[in-house]
Amino acid sequence: MPDEDPVRATMKLPSPEAFGLCAAPKASTAQAVNPLVGNQLSQERFKITAVNWTVVREELHRLGAKSFQVEQMNDGRHRFACKVSKLSGQTDLVEVFGQTEEEAVRNGLDKANAIRYGL
Repeated sequence: MPDEDPVRATMKLPSPEAFGLCAAPKASTAQAVNPLVGNQLSQERFKITAVNWTVVREELHRLGAKSFQVEQMNDGRHRFACKVSKLSGQTDLVEVFGQTEEEAVRNGLDKANAIRYGL
């Protein structure tokens, strides 16, 4: 037997980035926030918060909302607005501002519930 190891052919696969894919976030940095929000990732320079729009739309439907709008204002705040029918049939406009999109949506849904059910 020869003293040397046989030469093995190595195969190198392209990185996920070569296929246009991004690396998944590390599990240790992801944490559930609340029912309206998917995952929240905190990093040194910025914070990403994703609203779970399926849950928001279900809640708006339950409230009888006719329409809704979310926008980021020039000052960085977020505005959530929706039209909600009261039990009496009258429609009211809900308009709420928040520091984040999630905050504006959460507070807007709370206010819409109060208007809808007279709380």
